[in-house]
Amino acid sequence: IKKIEVDDAIKSLLREVSSDNIRSNLITISSYHTRHAKSKYINEVAEWLKNQFKIMGYQNVSFHTYRENIDGDDYDLKNIVCKKYGINSECVIILCAHYDSRVKKLRDSTSRAPGANDNASGVSAILEIARILYKQKLYCNLQFVFFSGEEQGLLGSKHYAKFLKEKAYPWSSAVGECMLGLLKPDEKGIMKLPLSSSPEIFDNSPKSW
Repeated sequence: IKKIEVDDAIKSLLREVSSDNIRSNLITISSYHTRHAKSKYINEVAEWLKNQFKIMGYQNVSFHTYRENIDGDDYDLKNIVCKKYGINSECVIILCAHYDSRVKKLRDSTSRAPGANDNASGVSAILEIARILYKQKLYCNLQFVFFSGEEQGLLGSKHYAKFLKEKAYPWSSAVGECMLGLLKPDEKGIMKLPLSSSPEIFDNSPKSW
């Protein structure tokens, strides 16, 4: 196996990662009774997430809103978008995760659904990445995006993708964080990280649309 050399600047950033921060955010996010798209809590979580970016010092933080019919009723839902500008405005990398949760019964919007694994883990990781990169000068623009309505069929991300396409927004790549550190048993029953674990990486090519 060829050894991969890691840039010293990246090593320095990795040393800034705080497991305490990740754990604290994960506990807070999963403390909401549920983050089901139909629940009264979903927009409370959106407000909390938006505020976390503000606390870090980010100024360009907004909601991307959309209306969706779920199980016969209309719901006003929010994606959270935090922008960090780099040197090249034509290069845009999107780091994204969904923040909603559910129980096994998809329509059940009242039962306890902490969603620590799926997907407070991914959201907490992106919050920590955003904190570390806040003062860094970057070549590409970054967007940290949290989607709602993922459990009902990728609703938030579909609406945001449509928005980007309609605006001809010049995004380059997207990295999706979901269920980080998910352990699965191997053939001997030993818990290991699967090779297919998050993140998922997408590029802005014709096949992506």
